[in-house]
Amino acid sequence: MEAALPPPAANPPLLLIDSDALLQFLIAEEMRQLHALKHSFNIQPAIVEAVEVEIRKSRKFPKFNKHLQKAIDSETIMILDARTLPRFITIDANATYNAIETRGFQYAKILDYGEAYTFAAGVVLRTPVLSHDITAIKAASRAGLDLPEHILRAFDLFVLYNQCGLMSESECDAARKILVAANEWVPTAFQRASYIDGLNSFFARMLEGSRGAVGFAYPQNDLDIRLILTMTKR
Repeated sequence: MEAALPPPAANPPLLLIDSDALLQFLIAEEMRQLHALKHSFNIQPAIVEAVEVEIRKSRKFPKFNKHLQKAIDSETIMILDARTLPRFITIDANATYNAIETRGFQYAKILDYGEAYTFAAGVVLRTPVLSHDITAIKAASRAGLDLPEHILRAFDLFVLYNQCGLMSESECDAARKILVAANEWVPTAFQRASYIDGLNSFFARMLEGSRGAVGFAYPQNDLDIRLILTMTKR
């Protein structure tokens, strides 16, 4: 365990969520944790229009539509489009939106629709992305596509919340068990170990800067780039 963390930069205004990661919060019944991100860190969870389209057409999502719509209606999750983008940037919103669309169209030649536009928006806006589609990430890297600096996983949020006292160890382990039972992807550290045991082998990519670090101390791959946040409301 590390004793301290480097000082945080400003919290990003957005966290873009890909379809695969959003599904995990729905399956684990942890949509409240996306609300906590907004309430406690002033970071707006968002999906691009392409992810909304992908979700509505997916056979995995129909039983979750009610919960998803509730999150959208309450702005726990925001759809990032030409109408909402100006809330989060100070530069020309039309030009920025067009840049996302252009890059997304290029990425869609390599990646699935939702992933393409999520990663494109993450690059253009320089904001973190929540996605654990390793196949897509590897395909993008092989094709020489730029990727967001911070690519996070659902478990990075669980660890952050546990570090800050917003989720207990038992709540994190309950979410882990649900995802494992649903044959959802989980990080190797948690596949066959409880949350607390697996945490010792997990490099957390997002932590709160005023508290001691938790988890494995050293990066384990090129995606292990840590984002340090400030808890704005306790």
